[in-house]
Amino acid sequence: MAMHFLDTISPSHFLNYSEALSSSNGFFHLGFFTPQNSTFSYLGIWYMSKPPVVWVANRDQPLNDSSGTVKISEDGNLVLMNGQKEILWSTNVSNISSNTTALLLDTGNLVLQESATGKMVWQSFQHPCNTLLDKMKLVSNKTRMKITSWKSPQDPSIGNFSLSLEHLEIPEVFTWRGSQLYWRSGPWNAQADNRDGFLKLQNTKVPDFVQWSSSLYDDCRTQCLQNCSCLAYAYDAGIGCMLWSGDLIDIQRFSAGGTDLYIRVPYSELDEKKKSATVIIAVTVTIGTIIILTCGYVLWKRNTKREKINLKIQSHRSQVNDPSKFKLPELSQFEFEKIATATNNFHLNNKLGQGGFGPVYKGTLEDGQEIAVKRLSRTSGQGLEEFMNETWYGKDFGHSEDEANTRRVVGTYGYLSPEYAMEGLFSEKSDVFSFGVLLLEIVSRRKNTSFYKDAETLSLLGFAWKLWNEDNITSLIDPEISNQSFHADIIRCIHIGLLCVQELARDRPTMTTVISMLSNETVYLPTPRRPAFIQRQTMLDVECSPKNDVLCSINYVSVTNFEGR
Repeated sequence: MAMHFLDTISPSHFLNYSEALSSSNGFFHLGFFTPQNSTFSYLGIWYMSKPPVVWVANRDQPLNDSSGTVKISEDGNLVLMNGQKEILWSTNVSNISSNTTALLLDTGNLVLQESATGKMVWQSFQHPCNTLLDKMKLVSNKTRMKITSWKSPQDPSIGNFSLSLEHLEIPEVFTWRGSQLYWRSGPWNAQADNRDGFLKLQNTKVPDFVQWSSSLYDDCRTQCLQNCSCLAYAYDAGIGCMLWSGDLIDIQRFSAGGTDLYIRVPYSELDEKKKSATVIIAVTVTIGTIIILTCGYVLWKRNTKREKINLKIQSHRSQVNDPSKFKLPELSQFEFEKIATATNNFHLNNKLGQGGFGPVYKGTLEDGQEIAVKRLSRTSGQGLEEFMNETWYGKDFGHSEDEANTRRVVGTYGYLSPEYAMEGLFSEKSDVFSFGVLLLEIVSRRKNTSFYKDAETLSLLGFAWKLWNEDNITSLIDPEISNQSFHADIIRCIHIGLLCVQELARDRPTMTTVISMLSNETVYLPTPRRPAFIQRQTMLDVECSPKNDVLCSINYVSVTNFEGR
């Protein structure tokens, strides 16, 4: 249904559910909206298109139907009424003229003014919600203005977090969680440099969640600058003006092609005297099995300094067949004697763990660089090809397409996604699965494989799923980190972990979405579906003789059990 736009609300002109009040520049609109997955409606102000909503009138008094009306009441106040003529919200100003009008300014400020004198008697900028717009002033007075969060993306009622300017001896900006201080800015001099500019990123795949505008090239830049919520813009002759006001998610740089993206930065970062400016953007993160192994090591050795190294171990064992076919020009090469010296001749005290091909040792080179060395065992029953498959797991897929079908499956038992373990299909969603397992392990302080001999469930995933369905998920939390004041955050981590380990890859979120879920508590979390490996299976329980040349699954599988010391 097409929306009809008004320029003012007066005693003779009211706003009904299918209409909107528009600012003269067309950037802001006041009207009714219904959040996603909600049955309630609200009166709010949004920028360009819905969302983002920047102000809500009836936050705690939603409409149950589409019969809402906004009008000037007999006492001159602006009121919102439902179909039963009940007042759900009002400007609630005393001693004003009954002849008033309401209009939406180009700044997004909804004002109520006396028609005869033009005197402003009420404005939305003095009653902010969760957004601080350009030209809006956060002041400290008797009523203490506050910016307050929504309860959730579907519920604009007042949430747990708020922000205020506290006029102490030295003014400071405080963030509150309920009535408790959550963060403070330190001394604040009430000055801000609003001269922003844009940093140009050439040849990009632009971020997700774009807002389209019909503005021309020069107007597109101006439009972004005039809205303090705008973080970036791009212009394409065939598409038009594109704007972003949320997190810049899923940006990719190309060697050629793509679109020029202009990211908003403070003017000071555009100083020509500076040789470079740094822009932090959200990019797709690939977390391979090698990184999972590293994370496991860090969890057990929190105080150990970790450095990235490139290492080739050159084996002269007689059982290795034709090692010359492996070309590894990108790796640094070390003589075996230097590796032996660095690990104190592979001393037991330097042993970090036991892998599928042999033990892993820590060591220190002559220049002080710390290294990790995996030594191929004589009794491993594996060859150099399998060993290099595991070593290059992350590299091989780092340069692959979004999905690859592999001939050999390598990784750590308990972290392999079902599609990779069973069919050799690898994608970013395989890494998401591994990350989800790790997340659940951290929260519960239990290994995924610790349930292997349990008669009821195969893994930690099955145990977590059982507790989730029983509405008893708090029982999964490690007692040492269990704190009632942080339960909501911990349960959110468990929820995200269950989303990551869903059985079907298409149901799992991308890694960029996972990062957004973890860093922004307002991001909606869907209900998780059944995880993989929650029922007892026997295919991975088959023992293979080291002397048997026949592998024991339809795929060539190499798994590693990593034990912390």
